[in-house]
Amino acid sequence: MAVAPTDIDRIAAAVAAALAAPVRDLTWVQLWTVYEPREVHKLGSPAVQRSMGKHLCRLLGAELVSTMSTERAFQYRQQRKGELTPRRRPPCDKTINNEVILIRRLTRWAANHRPPLIERDPIGGVPEGDLLVPVDNVRLNVVDDRAGSELSLAQLLARADLLERAMVLIAHSSGIRRRELALLELGWIDRDLRVLTVPPGIAKGRKGKKPGRMTIISAAAIDALDEYRATLPGSARATRWAFVNPRRTRHYGPDFFTSRFGKLERRVGADGPSGPTWLHDLRRSFVTLARRRGEDAIRVMKLAGHATLESQQRYHVESLEEVLLSRDRIEAARAAATRRGPHRAPAPAATENVGEEATDNSKTGNA
Repeated sequence: MAVAPTDIDRIAAAVAAALAAPVRDLTWVQLWTVYEPREVHKLGSPAVQRSMGKHLCRLLGAELVSTMSTERAFQYRQQRKGELTPRRRPPCDKTINNEVILIRRLTRWAANHRPPLIERDPIGGVPEGDLLVPVDNVRLNVVDDRAGSELSLAQLLARADLLERAMVLIAHSSGIRRRELALLELGWIDRDLRVLTVPPGIAKGRKGKKPGRMTIISAAAIDALDEYRATLPGSARATRWAFVNPRRTRHYGPDFFTSRFGKLERRVGADGPSGPTWLHDLRRSFVTLARRRGEDAIRVMKLAGHATLESQQRYHVESLEEVLLSRDRIEAARAAATRRGPHRAPAPAATENVGEEATDNSKTGNA
């Protein structure tokens, strides 16, 4: 249920009353109104948390938090699965799982609040695994820079305009996220070393705890950026941002790049094993190709700005070098075993008897 602006005062009054009472049933809209300003900024990706909160308020709305159950959680899942995202597809199971996890976090928070906002956590005794569905969220779309690949970089660039060409080459060669692409400044790029520095506060993470990092950028990406910027009016070229909206003389927002890449993808028809190619698949390709070509997992984690190696488990990142090394070791061991053949040691007792008999024969002259 959407919250109309005229309802804000009424909700604020209800929230104030709830906080004053030791136990009080709240609706999901009221609970979110209390929770969001106090807790969301403490979590990673606050914007994503707020987006999920909007879905909860829209679908759970005036229902009482205390009535949440396993059955209602699965009904919520079915409701979300019947909707369409901006990509015109149903939300994936991983996305819905994250929203169910938020539901669980909210009920726990309400029950543990001082004073409590609800008498007890209605799903506190339900194992989290019972509320979620197993997901295989490994994307197999890899935009390869080798000619003739099933999903090739050349395939995208062939139909791209100058802006799209710069966007694709930068994202593919550096692995930066779309927000980092939107805020990219010319001063972040060391053209001689071909190194791109993302300063602290820009990368994904909690507010105040977003570390900076260095990654690489290709010469082709730098050249494509120069070609695109040469088409901009002087006022836009004078700004510090790499990608500039000439009408506003400011950088574009992250959604602009998602939308622009979507248009390019539809123009090209760049489908892979996981379906249509996404802008984020360029970042996945950076990670995947680096690992396949033997780059150390820790080093790739730092280049991509991942907090842990767990993130790479969602990527198709098996290193070709590792596979070939395993192949060589196994084949070498197999070949060595074949050359030697089976070997059996003689029985110790038989050896001793033969030795004793030979000694006796030599003594008696019967050798």
